[in-house]
Amino acid sequence: MLRESGGAIKDKGGRLRRCFVDGDFELHVLSEPDGCMFGFQLLYRSGSESWFLSWTPVEEFLHFRVDVLEDGKRRFTQTDPGECLGDVLLERLRPAAALLEPRIRSFVLELLHHQPADVHRCRYCSARQPSRWSCPSCWLRACDGCMEAKALRKSRCTRAGTSHEWQLELAEVPR
Repeated sequence: MLRESGGAIKDKGGRLRRCFVDGDFELHVLSEPDGCMFGFQLLYRSGSESWFLSWTPVEEFLHFRVDVLEDGKRRFTQTDPGECLGDVLLERLRPAAALLEPRIRSFVLELLHHQPADVHRCRYCSARQPSRWSCPSCWLRACDGCMEAKALRKSRCTRAGTSHEWQLELAEVPR
């Protein structure tokens, strides 16, 4: 069962960060000074590997493989958010989150419920159309309409520091 570890810590932007831990998970929840939920970060294990999933309204879902180095520090390597099996993670997290405050529990579980479909949606249009284009450096996704209408081929990739290397995905996009 996830239990709070330490007290709330205020970050540079004034948001409060609370940490909840158990044997399988480390959950950090971010909230605005007025109490509105802003985002979460979840460290979890799958087999012998550790993973890190985060969500904020700015970056949406980000996913990382976590390697523990010899000096005990963690190295985070960004991966495709689609690699996170949100439904499996949700099934494991639901019982661990049973004792969390209801607003925190529902915030995190609701976002994880939508994660598998949401990572394959366009980040540029309000309709969140299924995307067929992605940048393999940052895994940003776009639909055909936005690729054409918004001249995304020249947009800058924050991870690579150059233009996005847009690739067309030929596989069927989940709906």
